[in-house]
Amino acid sequence: MFRWFVAICLLFAAITTADAAKKKRKRSSRTKAKTEATNTPTVTPKGNKEKTDKAKAIHGVEKTSEESAPKSDVAIVAIIRYDDKTGTENFGYMPDSLREAIGKALHSRFEFIDADAAQIEQIVAQVRSQNAGKLTAQEAAEICRLADIDILIFGNFIFDKNKNAIEIRTNISLNASDVSRNPQPIENKVDATIFQAADKVAADIVTEIAQVAREQQQAKGKTVVETDEKIQLEKIVAPNPEMDAYRQIQARDAVTVQDLADLLLMYRGEFTKHATPAARLERCRELKLIKNQTAESLLERGTLAYAIMKSYTPETGWLFWITGWERYALRDVQEAGIMPNRHTPAQNLSGEQLLGTITAAEEYTVSRIKWSGK
Repeated sequence: MFRWFVAICLLFAAITTADAAKKKRKRSSRTKAKTEATNTPTVTPKGNKEKTDKAKAIHGVEKTSEESAPKSDVAIVAIIRYDDKTGTENFGYMPDSLREAIGKALHSRFEFIDADAAQIEQIVAQVRSQNAGKLTAQEAAEICRLADIDILIFGNFIFDKNKNAIEIRTNISLNASDVSRNPQPIENKVDATIFQAADKVAADIVTEIAQVAREQQQAKGKTVVETDEKIQLEKIVAPNPEMDAYRQIQARDAVTVQDLADLLLMYRGEFTKHATPAARLERCRELKLIKNQTAESLLERGTLAYAIMKSYTPETGWLFWITGWERYALRDVQEAGIMPNRHTPAQNLSGEQLLGTITAAEEYTVSRIKWSGK
């Protein structure tokens, strides 16, 4: 009897163990399946993926760095708050209204990049502080340079008590150019139409900027076609008056005394310090590099030799230093190898000959320093 009891107990234990093992295998299988499901990427049907991508594009979700990066050839535009010069507190709303209307109008017509407003305000404050609060074309050019922007829009408005009207003046600075574009001032009565003034200003600015865009296309030899599509404003290359003057001199068949003055100051690093041709010629006279020849006089070899003797002081010039005569200057310059006869068969010089002679004088100076061991 006891044996039967033990046998039944062992059988029951075996059944219980087998059942537990079976349940454990099921739990393990479910866990594995769950883990695989978690690690397996979700496959989106092609149609759904296209809808998702389209939604991302519309709402700007998850843009790649390439998509969000600004184009290097697109202009950067900044709009500064217009100065309130009315002498009253009645037009506090106008600066923000103008900036909002201008920005909206420009974006409706052009493609461009907005400048960082906070950065611009800091730079404007910095430039104003250095110029007694002024903001003219010159200060605007400096702001463009410091902020690396292409188009800067700024202005002011005044109140005419007799007319009961405000006058809004706008300036548009193009990169580092010291000359700004100035649309006609907008005058508006201080009545129910006052809120239309900002839109009038914005419309005039759009017209002016559209002309800039046309000029950019024409400079590339492209035909300008008026369409309703947005126009991309391209970066504006800052003018380089010194390089422009150099190229013009180089291309001339016969150069003038003014060309000589400009070139001498270029090599002295003073060209940009004297804004006008007259100022540069006067500076050369102050330095005693040029006598009393007029700016438009054709440059003669003796005049050039005189300037070289004064600027570069070749050592073989004792007769010139005694007499001050140009014919001795010419002889000494030629003896120094700065102006070979074969390069100047005529009395006057071309741009290429002038540049070649000044370059030879510069090389002579460098060689002389090497010879002296200094």
